[in-house]
Amino acid sequence: MSADTEHSINWLITRKSGDDTEYLVSATPTWKTDKRFAKIFDTKAGARKYLKSTGEKGTVRKSD
Repeated sequence: MSADTEHSINWLITRKSGDDTEYLVSATPTWKTDKRFAKIFDTKAGARKYLKSTGEKGTVRKSD
């Protein structure tokens, strides 16, 4: 159970590509530098599980 019951915290999956930060946008997996298209998760655990299922490497971060 999430401590954030109001879902006020959103989580994103990111990776560094050179000097740019890329955001995971789909399960294909597709990465883009535009944060507007990033896949949003309600819980950090859900984001980690999704990242692991794609087989990609990345970092789970809070969305600002």
